[in-house]
Amino acid sequence: MKISQISHDKVLISLCSDDMKNFDLDFYDMGFSDPHSKKILSRLLSLACTSNSIPTDNKKILCEALKSGDGCVLLVSLSDKKERTKYRIKRIKEYPCYKFT
Repeated sequence: MKISQISHDKVLISLCSDDMKNFDLDFYDMGFSDPHSKKILSRLLSLACTSNSIPTDNKKILCEALKSGDGCVLLVSLSDKKERTKYRIKRIKEYPCYKFT
């Protein structure tokens, strides 16, 4: 696992295939609707933010997952709770790729 800070409010978490196996994560089942994935992702987000001294109080956290080989890359973005952002997600074919409009 590699954690890199991109900016003051963005962190990149890279998980290789061994990390995915150790955490018992499957990219296609990963999400906050699955209790096991939610627990692991919450811990990873907490670790990423605390290790980079990024405050999470009164922040919205957006986590985007992209498949990378047998692993995945998580982009964590934080924004103020007061800011309202609307996303409309459209599923494109049967690939784990989403278009934000």
